[in-house]
Amino acid sequence: MEYILGGLGIGLGISILILFNGKILGVSGIIRGFLQNPVAENGWRFSLILGLILSPMLYQLFYDLNTFEILSSPLLLIAAGFLVGLGASLSNGCTSGHSVCGVSRLSPRSILATLIMMGFAFVTFNVLKFIL
Repeated sequence: MEYILGGLGIGLGISILILFNGKILGVSGIIRGFLQNPVAENGWRFSLILGLILSPMLYQLFYDLNTFEILSSPLLLIAAGFLVGLGASLSNGCTSGHSVCGVSRLSPRSILATLIMMGFAFVTFNVLKFIL
């Protein structure tokens, strides 16, 4: 049930942002825009980022969050974060912008970016599964 609510929440959030603000929900672009010029017309960006940070806390009021342990080294996590950021920069968007919003708008560029992202994720997972 939580997955259905999560999907509906994402769909509702994306719809509200595009209908009332004319903006596509691309999280990496929104954060980049906010950090590049935090004093410009960024109230909506700040609100969105704050919502992304506070929503798990609100969720935890009603549901138990699964506990987990991170077994990877901090250096590996930093390298992975860098590679994700590099990929988002090279593809001019991230999974939220391309896969969730772009594919639903039938954007050829987003469909191609999503296929490439998912293909590399599949290959990376399967290669690392045998290495680690």
